[in-house]
Amino acid sequence: NIAGNFENDSIVGRPGSPDVGKMMRSAIVTGRVSSPLQNATKKNQSSFQLDIKSLISDEIFHDEELQQVHNVLLRHISDLRKIYNHYCKLADQESGILARMEFWKFVKDTKIYLKLSMPLADSVISDSLELECETEGESPFTKFLFREFLQAVVFLAVYIYQDQVTRENGSFVSKCLSGLLHDHVLPLDLDANTGYSHSHPTNKQYIERCWKIYLILSKRSSHQFTIRDTLFVLKDLKLLSGSYPHLDVNSVINNIMLTINENMQVDEALYLDIPINFYDFFNILCGCALVIKHSSPNAYNLHSQLGTETDISNG
Repeated sequence: NIAGNFENDSIVGRPGSPDVGKMMRSAIVTGRVSSPLQNATKKNQSSFQLDIKSLISDEIFHDEELQQVHNVLLRHISDLRKIYNHYCKLADQESGILARMEFWKFVKDTKIYLKLSMPLADSVISDSLELECETEGESPFTKFLFREFLQAVVFLAVYIYQDQVTRENGSFVSKCLSGLLHDHVLPLDLDANTGYSHSHPTNKQYIERCWKIYLILSKRSSHQFTIRDTLFVLKDLKLLSGSYPHLDVNSVINNIMLTINENMQVDEALYLDIPINFYDFFNILCGCALVIKHSSPNAYNLHSQLGTETDISNG
């Protein structure tokens, strides 16, 4: 209960108190009173202005589609922010901004990659932010603000669910988004997906060095980076020379299968021209390193085997 004297429909002697009279007069004129929930909704909407024009076939329904997408995001905004912050911390404890390497991990952890390959997911993510430069588009160091993360999720949702959702004007995009969130994103167990932290200084060093190697090898080739290219790298690093008996062709194929797609069959893995992206390439190398480390802890040093980008470019 509020006790006190009133003058002109306002509480006297209480700085910052609302002008009840003004609010009531406004309500009589407009027919409604602005509520804290309405204000919070407007604030949240303005914090992630999305550009989904390219996803909408009929521009007439753009505003309605955008409103429905905002409504879906607002219903789950706390969970989405929690997920975003979780993956930010895996990359950098201080910046609070998501790096692409962790976005890739998010795609893996949510099993989105089972619906489309990692290179294809890369292409969709780049399209969502209109990243035209190939290096910028695929760089593991590209940063994603929360709004950009949400926009990329919306684009992934439409790509995956466009053939499963009825194309009703005004709600097509939001239905795709609801499907992705319900099936893949919201069930995510963050406690079970801490895993590999790229923020560790040593891991960052490996990522930077491997990225330089990946770029050099990609520029050599006229095609997209593939499993075959990865095997050539392992051969150049002398990992398949017989020096490490536990790292044979079978273990490498098994490692590739687990890295690229846990549901992949052996005959599919043997098709060496399957395209992969840097995330897959890096994790295949890490998987091989772990096989060697577990079989012979003192026999292998990834840093020494990687050499320098100069060595690779001259090789």
